[in-house]
Amino acid sequence: MKNIGIVGQGIIGSSWALVFARAGLHVRIWSREKEKATRSTIGATIAALTGTGLDGDADTLARISLHETLDEALQGADFIQESVPEDLALKHDVLSRIEAAAAADAIIASSTSGILPSRLIEAMARPERFLVVHPLSPPHLLPITELCTTPQTSPATLEVVTELLVAVGQRPVHLHKEIPGFALNRILGAMMNECFALVRDGILRPQDVDPLLTEGFGLRWGIIGPLAAMDLNAPGGIADYLRRYGGIYEIVARSRGGEPVLNPAFIDDLAQALQPVFANKDPALRRAQRDRGIGELRAARARILADADGDGTTSG
Repeated sequence: MKNIGIVGQGIIGSSWALVFARAGLHVRIWSREKEKATRSTIGATIAALTGTGLDGDADTLARISLHETLDEALQGADFIQESVPEDLALKHDVLSRIEAAAAADAIIASSTSGILPSRLIEAMARPERFLVVHPLSPPHLLPITELCTTPQTSPATLEVVTELLVAVGQRPVHLHKEIPGFALNRILGAMMNECFALVRDGILRPQDVDPLLTEGFGLRWGIIGPLAAMDLNAPGGIADYLRRYGGIYEIVARSRGGEPVLNPAFIDDLAQALQPVFANKDPALRRAQRDRGIGELRAARARILADADGDGTTSG
């Protein structure tokens, strides 16, 4: 794939344009609103990323063009990323127009963060060429991208899109069933609902929420994920950890009226599934890499905040 069509030039659409352009692909953008500032905005983003390795090459911006008609924008497009606002009627209209303007073999993806793909394909004639490609915003900085298909999505479509995203530096994860909120927003929602409840109940001040993450979990998760961290935080790995401390999650779930997920059989299944992931490195080496990574991340964060605020402080 060499030619990318972007439909919608807001925060997400512009970010997607940079993802593809800096990987060497040609990007053509269309929006319902004529906004000539898009290229200058992307240019400013590129300038801010100079030296990070995320700015692409000298021709990145030149590979992005804006077009006033959908037909022009989608001319020759192999892959089309739709990023218009979260309105089902609007998306139905835009997706129908995309299908009419695009080549029959073009793959169409939606950036929707909450509308199920089975609802989106109601307006489509070729659902086998469609799937949801939902990024964590902004995708030019955060590579994780969830792919949500429908039973009508062809295996070839999923394979091609997965390969494309890997090639442009994203980290695709396939959701094997559609579910409201997909995975990213369900995880975020569960965490934020608890944060909101802790503030509402007078347990936390609002200004103390962000530091719990920026000075705690965020530092660790920036280097090592929560399951990998559990695996290192008990002598017998993740199964040992969950048998020791899993009761905490049960208490929290029941205190909010939910049903706990953990039980001995699930813990065993989880540990068995992750065993090939964690078994290829010595735990001592993994701990050393974790410690070094967090140390360097803390140092980098301190430098960035000092440059931004003058005194190294932040409101989160």
